[in-house]
Amino acid sequence: MGDTIVKLTKNIDNISYPAEGYLIQAYWTHQKGEYKKCLDFLLESNEHALKNSNIGQQVYINEMIGILKSTWGQYEDALDILLNQSKLLKKEDKFLEEYREEYYVCLQNLSNTLERVQKNDSASVVIQEGLAISQKNGDSVWYHKFVFGKAVNDFLLKNYNKAYEGIKKARLDSKQSSS
Repeated sequence: MGDTIVKLTKNIDNISYPAEGYLIQAYWTHQKGEYKKCLDFLLESNEHALKNSNIGQQVYINEMIGILKSTWGQYEDALDILLNQSKLLKKEDKFLEEYREEYYVCLQNLSNTLERVQKNDSASVVIQEGLAISQKNGDSVWYHKFVFGKAVNDFLLKNYNKAYEGIKKARLDSKQSSS
């Protein structure tokens, strides 16, 4: 399907196409474990997303490339990409209104990657931002994810009591929100 979309839209001037076709191809090759091919489709899609100033596509592409880099153990490269994604989102007016979910995902991926490269103090800052934004916006699912992420990061920082309390809080809060 993606290849058909690319063929039909390759020569038209459109904000979404043919990039969307390449994204579909990237998705399916990723699902099949063909990561190098997936990256090629993502890079092709990114060329069109940049040319057409399609921020939504650029954000998604950055996220996917960051995930691929992490899959390959290229955490520093993934970190650079995720930091770029964060900057890209923050450049947009009212980015929290239009891209809040994408920003939460970015913060979560960013904090996980910072932990992988043992920059746990920086991960703490990112997690705190996620906690503050999710609490302010009443996004309880994301808030609990960040509470749990903070507990994991506290554990990695060898703050075992804080980690234990954080896990208890995440568990207790999630029980209360589901009842």
